Amino acid sequence: MNATIDPQASFTDLEPLANIFRRTTIIGVGESTRGARSAHQIYLIKDRLTRFLVEHLGFRTLFLETDWTIGMQLNEYLRTGKGDPQALLAATWSPLQTEDVLDALCWMRSYNIQNPGDTIRVFGGYFGAGHVQVSDEVANYVRINAPERLDELETRYSFLRPSGEIDKHIAWYSPAK
Repeated sequence: MNATIDPQASFTDLEPLANIFRRTTIIGVGESTRGARSAHQIYLIKDRLTRFLVEHLGFRTLFLETDWTIGMQLNEYLRTGKGDPQALLAATWSPLQTEDVLDALCWMRSYNIQNPGDTIRVFGGYFGAGHVQVSDEVANYVRINAPERLDELETRYSFLRPSGEIDKHIAWYSPAK
């Protein structure tokens, strides 16, 4: 048994993880470094682990540290093929803008084409600076799915909605240090 970081290699060396993860519903995979020379290897390992979790343990949802609206667009690409994954990655957080992450997304899209009734989904959830578009998306969702709650949403969360430059809004919203 040879250990490898090649995402396309056999998963024989990862089989011991199956017993560890079999009853697990959420697995977090982070990294200890961002933007370092070793990032390439880290993203290959993440890609390989993702493929193993999907193909052998039935995981189907992936969280990316990116803006929620970009996550929605990436999910649309995975589900339907609509959108350009390279252009979408260009709008994400810079450490995700790699060929390795692009390859992983293309593999997920390919998986979804081959398994239309059992697809991989992705969502973004970077909880840093909020954007007007995120506020609009949430309001539109509530407008469609729970219109009776729209007034409550607008009343309770209006102070979170940026009204100008996001940096000024964050400075206003965040406590002084």
